[in-house]
Amino acid sequence: MKANAVTTTLQQHRDWVHNRHGSGKKADLRGADLRKVNFEGADLRFADLRAADLSGSNLSQADMSNADLRGAKISEAVCIGTKFVNARLEGANL
Repeated sequence: MKANAVTTTLQQHRDWVHNRHGSGKKADLRGADLRKVNFEGADLRFADLRAADLSGSNLSQADMSNADLRGAKISEAVCIGTKFVNARLEGANL
């Protein structure tokens, strides 16, 4: 996935999280190639990241609470201060 597409998706997702009945769109990153993407401080609450490849990504300080990460590849990702509260991690490669 290209950097500008990731940026747009994150903006739309942030709008959706803060105003569920108005603007924005829930992030659907299922199966996306997100290797080495910088998600530092990103709001990914409730995002769908099933089977996404986040290998080597920077997830520091990201909020991934309630995110769906089933089957995702998160190996070698930097997760300093990342919130995985109630995240679904079944089958994820950590």
